[in-house]
Amino acid sequence: MGDLIRMPHSELHATIEVLDRLGVTPQDFEALRKASTWSQATTARVHKTDPSVWAALEFENAAVRLGFTPGEIRALAGREDLLRLVRQALCGALQTAKNILSIDRSKPFNPATFIGTGWSIWRGPADGNGLEGEEERDSRSATLTELDLDKVQLMTCFKRGESMTTGEERIKRLRTYGRVRLDENAFQTFWENREQLPARFKERVNGNVQFIFLDGVVLRSPDGGRYALCLYFSGGGSWRWRSDWLDCDRDASNPSAVLASQN
Repeated sequence: MGDLIRMPHSELHATIEVLDRLGVTPQDFEALRKASTWSQATTARVHKTDPSVWAALEFENAAVRLGFTPGEIRALAGREDLLRLVRQALCGALQTAKNILSIDRSKPFNPATFIGTGWSIWRGPADGNGLEGEEERDSRSATLTELDLDKVQLMTCFKRGESMTTGEERIKRLRTYGRVRLDENAFQTFWENREQLPARFKERVNGNVQFIFLDGVVLRSPDGGRYALCLYFSGGGSWRWRSDWLDCDRDASNPSAVLASQN
């Protein structure tokens, strides 16, 4: 026997009085004695102020206020898919507070839908037609499922004495430096969460609007040109995006968003 059986009768009686005032009846005690082991153990956990049980009771109280019935709450408990989504949403809120964005890889980026008819991801070598071979992308970026905005670097890759370089040359240098070039899903994540982007993304450089490129994927235009996506905070005080030809010059106000090497 445990210590409970040795409690003074006065304390047991006082406890029963509390339960009586709360509507507990002798029939409830009888039901508990005949209940399943799980029900008895759960009742014991309530009395021992188990934090998980108390949290569940708080949830039940809120659910009832919202109109949930016991059957609906029980049905929700059996829906692991819904509970998993709720947990992801909660974790997402925590990540947002930490300046972290989740990348949803289940939503493929379709250039033809996002930009317009005839756009696609470049395939094959840069000097080819862009229609055959493997997609030109940074495979390391494709493995990312979240982005810590504090770790995103804005790079120009200029050499001594330079003030600009082409987008094509920028990509070559980023490869040499081992930087992870962010891809189209990262761009889509930035765009869908643009109000959370850091203030440094909005800053002007040499008085010019800053165009931030995501070079982790190369796009093919309808006329066969090679392009990269970029976003910028316009003079009108709103975020905008565009695609830019890789043969165009980029100056200090046109950095690339990258991460340090994952190797």
